[in-house]
Amino acid sequence: MNITANIDDVLKIISAEHHDPFNILGMHIVCPEDKKEIFEKACAKEVRKALVVRAFLPNAECASVVDIEKGKQYKMERVHDSGFFELLLRERNVIFSYNIKVTDYCGNTYSTYDPYSFSPVLTDLSITAVISNFDII
Repeated sequence: MNITANIDDVLKIISAEHHDPFNILGMHIVCPEDKKEIFEKACAKEVRKALVVRAFLPNAECASVVDIEKGKQYKMERVHDSGFFELLLRERNVIFSYNIKVTDYCGNTYSTYDPYSFSPVLTDLSITAVISNFDII
């Protein structure tokens, strides 16, 4: 098992205690040679970049990433028994639109959009407004 995510982050995700799940889940550009997550801006120019997709799917027996445009499927690896899955795509380094195809423990298969493939809904300004109890126009 070759996991790119920090195990502490994984444990916080599965226990719903992570302060920024968008930073862990979904698709990210990484430098796989470093054996840890380093986002594109931190990668040296000569270091090869890759993509990683992570999902927490507690009811999934198996999961795949499906490239929406090309229709190609990539099998995800279960990296934690709780249902934390990861896929490292060394041959790809450009973010693409995808679905996740899930097969649950009853044998049912379905495709779903990954909610972490979208940007976070609330901005820092929105959160500040809620905390401060004022309107943003």
